[in-house]
Parts: sequence; structure tokens; C-alpha cells
Amino acid sequence: MAKLLPVRYYLLTFTLPSQLRYKAYCNQKICYDALLKASVETIRSIAGDSRYLGADPGMTAVLHTHSRRFEIHPHVHIIMPGGGINRKEGIWIQGTQKYMFPKEVLKKLFREKYLACLREAGISYPHSLHEISWVTRIQAAGSGEPALKYLSKYLYRGIIQERNILSDTDGQITFEYVESKTKLRKTRTLPAADFLFLVLKHVLPKRFRRSRDYGFHHGNAKKTLAQIQLLLLHSPPIQLDPEPWKLICPSCGTEMSASPFRRSNEHTFIVRNRGSPVMKMQT
Repeated sequence: MAKLLPVRYYLLTFTLPSQLRYKAYCNQKICYDALLKASVETIRSIAGDSRYLGADPGMTAVLHTHSRRFEIHPHVHIIMPGGGINRKEGIWIQGTQKYMFPKEVLKKLFREKYLACLREAGISYPHSLHEISWVTRIQAAGSGEPALKYLSKYLYRGIIQERNILSDTDGQITFEYVESKTKLRKTRTLPAADFLFLVLKHVLPKRFRRSRDYGFHHGNAKKTLAQIQLLLLHSPPIQLDPEPWKLICPSCGTEMSASPFRRSNEHTFIVRNRGSPVMKMQT
């Protein structure tokens, strides 16, 4: 949250067409990485065009691989401020358009950049993908904080919560989900093996990072972010250090202190409690 600026934010979504979903599942590392790369490069190209913004943006991208029914449905959410830094002139440029970038331009550029990534990786695809319209969305995200909180939920939990699993009866798993179009709660029942396979399909390749920062959101761009904060006369919230961990006596509930020292081949910890005898613990 410390990186948020006092400007309008937007949430952009880039989705692979259905014709590429199975191929993406079979080539996850290449196709998912290409999805992130093509999405970010699309925004950078349009943002760098003086007709639309003429500045370098900052972005946080999060990869999702599933639909609400937990089928393979790769898409990327990108949260970004409605402006950017013009490095040449050292100024902040605020976007003026209601939806930041033209949707049709986004669709075409994203399509060509992603297919170029597949060709470079040697992965074939139907030529008809050049003709169809790809799905992209741009939504106003206000201050950006609600969108970041929404995306962060997918980083620290599995694709389904335990409370959404309604029953496990005779080897049949019934779970609940919210339908995308109607927003109504619906249920789905699958054999246990099929349910497990449905969940395991969304385990990402080893060491694959589903969340990535770009531009002045990147960890190596702290100086640029500080420059932007000065330009916008914005002071980020002060982050206080967390309280130090305390060792509490299980008997009386008072705080204890531990000081380790080495003696021969063993470790000895002296634990002192106010008003109590000294206790020694050896490991």
C-alpha cells in the first residue's frame, strides 16, 4: 500500500481465448510467462505513445489460471495508476481519458504480442486466432487500495476455500461457486478424483512468480517512486516496525528474557523471569 499514489487507478484484465487454454495448460511455464510479458508490453507500448499518455507507467500484475468453476481460464489482472513519469522531462503526466486507453487498440496489440511470443517459443497455434477479437477489460479502480486487497487474496490461499466445499458423500465432492454472469451462487458435484485433478491443474510450475511489479512499482525503482511522490506532493504512510516477539512464562504470564551462550558441544539458554529462580534449558 505504501506505493499507492494520490491519483485515479485502473484495473486492466487480459484473457487468453478458449482456443489457447489447453495449449497453455500443456506448456504452462512458457505460455503463462508469455501472458504476463505480452500484457505488460501492451500497456508499455500504448502508454509510451504520446497520443495516449507519453509516459512510463508503473504496474502490479497478478496471474490467475482458473474460472469461477475452477476450469482452466488463464488471465492477468494489472493494477496501475492513471498516469506515468516522463523521464526525459522529469514530470508526471496524468491521463485524461475516462478509460485510460482505447479498448480496441489494447485488444489488437495484446493479440499480436502474445502470438509473437508463441512463435518465438516454437509453439504452433491456429491461424484463425489472428482474426478473432480477444478479451480485454479496463475498469476504474478508485484509489487502487480495494483492487490491491482483492488481488492479494489469491496470493495467500488456494483456489477454493474450505467453507465452499459443501459435502463429501460416497466419494462425491460438492462445492459452491459464484457464476460470473449472473452473480448467483451455484453448486457443482464431481467424483473425488476429478475434484482433486481440477484443483491440482492450477498448481503453477516450480519457482514461477504469479505476482510481478513493473516500472516504478518495481523494488529496484525506489528512487523513481520517491521522485514521483515529490512531484505529486505525496507523503507515503509511515510503516511502523512490528512489535518484537515476546517470550511469556506459561505459569505466571510475565515476560521472560533469553540469552544464549555456547559451552563445549551443547547450547544452553538462560531464561530469567522477574521474581522467579533462574531456569536453564539445554539443547
